[in-house]
Parts: sequence; C-alpha cells; structure tokens
Amino acid sequence: ALTPTPACFPDPLAGHPADARRWFDRVAGHLGVDPRAVLLVVRDDDEVPGAAGLYDPAGPTVTLARSLLDDPVRLVAAVAHELAHHV
Repeated sequence: ALTPTPACFPDPLAGHPADARRWFDRVAGHLGVDPRAVLLVVRDDDEVPGAAGLYDPAGPTVTLARSLLDDPVRLVAAVAHELAHHV
C-alpha cells in the first residue's frame, strides 16, 4: 500500500510546488507512470473550483490545488486519482 509516510515519501512536504513535484514523481513511480510524460501544474484553489485536482489528457496535464501542499494524505490521494486517468 502507498501511504504518505517517511517510508514511502522521505522528502519533506513544506507547501512548495517543488515538494509537490517530488511527491508526484514518487506516486507516478509507484503506479508505473513515467512522471516526465505528464505535466504537473499547481494552481490556487479558486482556479480549481470544487476539485482537488484535474486531469487533461490533451497535455497530458495534472493540475493540483495549492492547498494540497499542506496535506500529505490529500496530496497522495489526489495525485494517485489524477494519474489513474493516465494509466
């Protein structure tokens, strides 16, 4: 199981977009997705209304709400959910 613990995610999550990229890459690796194949964008929550994240297959692009960067459980869940659209 993939859990947001130091065993699975040794990198800190301090609310920076660069943190999101490292966590995104780890989730992608666990799902067998090449993280370089999917663009990651972090937006203010009001730019992702009613959602934690969005997947656009045209990019492909995953857009995440900035508030996820303070919540490891929600971040991992949202990244896994959005990347599942790509698998």
